[in-house]
Amino acid sequence: MDRHTLFPSKFLKAADLNGRPSVVVIDKASVESLKTMSGESTQKLVLHFHDRQKGLVVNRTNYDTLADFLGDGAGGWVGKRIELYPDRVAVGGKTVPCIRVRQPLADELDDSVE
Repeated sequence: MDRHTLFPSKFLKAADLNGRPSVVVIDKASVESLKTMSGESTQKLVLHFHDRQKGLVVNRTNYDTLADFLGDGAGGWVGKRIELYPDRVAVGGKTVPCIRVRQPLADELDDSVE
């Protein structure tokens, strides 16, 4: 048994992606009260997806990326497709797994025939 199996999370983690990108549709965006490592309560944006039980806690980097292609204001993101992909980020002198977001490639291409 690995750490991910022994300590499951209510929210999506990089390990949940099994090393592969995943295109999802945003079902709901909500602000939820979460506990910090020090036990304090903080408000965070959480995106929930069709056909996924776990939501994604949105950090500033992912919010800015989403706002670039979906517009500023998470309420307008419901029903939109995004791609989640595993990456790594430096935190406190260590490199750790994370989830990043991007516009799905098919959405970037304008392959319509006129």
